[in-house]
Amino acid sequence: MYLTGYSFDQVRTGQVGDPIAPDKLVGTVAAQWARPDGAGDFTDSPYLYATAEAFPGQLPTLFVKHYQATEFAAVQQRFRAGAPGQSAVRVVFPSFTPAHASFSGLNVSTSLPASRVEYHNTNGGVRWTSWLELGTHDSDGWFVPQVQLYQQPMAYQAGRVYHDEWNAGPTGPAFGQVGFAEKQWASRGVDDGGLGRDDVIIVDLPLYGDRAGHASLIARTDSSRTALYRNGTLVDEFPFSGLGEFPVPPEIADYRLEVADTRSVGDLTTKLNAAWAFRSSHTDGDQFIKLPLSAVRFTPDLDANNAAPAGRAFDIQVTVEGQPGAPDAQVTELTREVSYDDGATWSKAPLRPGEDGWTATVHHPRGGGFVSLRATATDTAGNTVTQTIIHAYRLTTT
Repeated sequence: MYLTGYSFDQVRTGQVGDPIAPDKLVGTVAAQWARPDGAGDFTDSPYLYATAEAFPGQLPTLFVKHYQATEFAAVQQRFRAGAPGQSAVRVVFPSFTPAHASFSGLNVSTSLPASRVEYHNTNGGVRWTSWLELGTHDSDGWFVPQVQLYQQPMAYQAGRVYHDEWNAGPTGPAFGQVGFAEKQWASRGVDDGGLGRDDVIIVDLPLYGDRAGHASLIARTDSSRTALYRNGTLVDEFPFSGLGEFPVPPEIADYRLEVADTRSVGDLTTKLNAAWAFRSSHTDGDQFIKLPLSAVRFTPDLDANNAAPAGRAFDIQVTVEGQPGAPDAQVTELTREVSYDDGATWSKAPLRPGEDGWTATVHHPRGGGFVSLRATATDTAGNTVTQTIIHAYRLTTT
């Protein structure tokens, strides 16, 4: 059951009868405050206060709490500019363990670029999940999301200051976040859809994460294809971006998952291709298992316009990350290539190993334009990933 209102005068709860077992009932109270914009909304509020309390086994009766500043963690958020005409909607909501069936949060409209300090209470084991939707408004004034970036539940410590940045490029696959659903990002299990119990591979891939690794839940594309091959034979394909459900035989086999997108939401990451090769077979039990898919992450230090200087050497940090819960395997081979003509020609960029990955030094040509990136990684289990990002970032002469 979910009750909501714009003030505490509109919402009241009370316990009737004795408390019961915490696994039967959990009561929660959540409230958020931001600066009103004078038009019935909270557009561009410079702050957000978010609180949540849990009451295992009961509903709160006549609950009153006066918060002190020392009970909050401060998260200094920075939201980078997106495509021309884009603005954003920011949502933060509480997460508890075990998970509750409902949540609440203010939709805070946000111009881009922007910054905000978000304050969260930290008691009772509450964690904080959030997303940032980027989009435009239609002719009727309705906000139409084009990209939704997601952050997994975060545990903060009262009295500390944290920093986070959203929508910085390059944009590409990012598998490091824990999805909000069991089967994300790529899983295999037994699905009982009323037609018998069959093996199924389910993919819901975050192909447009930002430089900080926030996963993408929504991504508007112009064209998309997601296809799965088993021992070289097409199982099925879907006209969706990184999304599909594929019934497969239980026997062990070699699989190849391919995705191909084109998009015109701005002039960055205009084309994205990726392919994963892995072996898989039936697994017992009712739980879905994570497949050994990895993402190659490019995290160069770009300016506020997602650009790097032309006509000079430039370092690109590279890491390989698997999805949480997938089998661990070490990278045995990694190649990185760069293109300055939208993928017509490619040149290899040697990699130097470091503590947290690798660094490639490229030599940008003079003049403007775009840099495209391609990489292939192989791990100790023989799993491979190849991914290509056209227009990963801009070159600037200023």
